[in-house]
Formats: sequence, C-alpha cells, structure tokens
Amino acid sequence: MKKFYFSYGDAPAYPFRGGWTEVTARDAETAVAAFKLVHPCPRGKEYINCAFVYDAETFEKLEIFKEGNAGAKCHEVIKVEITIKKIKQGGTTR
Repeated sequence: MKKFYFSYGDAPAYPFRGGWTEVTARDAETAVAAFKLVHPCPRGKEYINCAFVYDAETFEKLEIFKEGNAGAKCHEVIKVEITIKKIKQGGTTR
C-alpha cells in the first residue's frame, strides 16, 4: 500500500481550506478514484477536487508536511482495502 496526499488551497469548491487529505491505496489511480468518491468535483468528472496530488516520497519532504498548509494539516485519512474471496464451485469457500 502507498500513501498519496491531496492538498487544498482556498478555492470555495474545495472540501477544506488549506491542509490535505491522506489516501492509502495500492496505486495512484485507485487513490484518485477513492478521493473522487468521497469528494466529487462540482466542475466535472475529469477534475480532482483539490489543488495538488503528491506521492508520499515527494510530499513528506515538503515544508508544508511539517509546518502545515495555510494553517492546516491533515483533515482526514481515506484507506482503500480490497478483499477478494475465491469461491469453489458449489459455493464453499477455500
């Protein structure tokens, strides 16, 4: 699992002012999809309702990770877990 950070500016459409949302997912595509489910963009599906998206390696080196972004830090954590159960024919699980 990897961490991704979705940061906010001061746009009225953003769910928060400043700070960020942390998303844990298997890859960036899954992280973006999960973020869009929680915070759909009023401008359309092609946008992400945040200012910037960072991978953990990049974001955790930035000053805003330590000091905050516009006076705020992490607002929420979204974690994506997918469980797959294989079913034998006849309906019994392995």
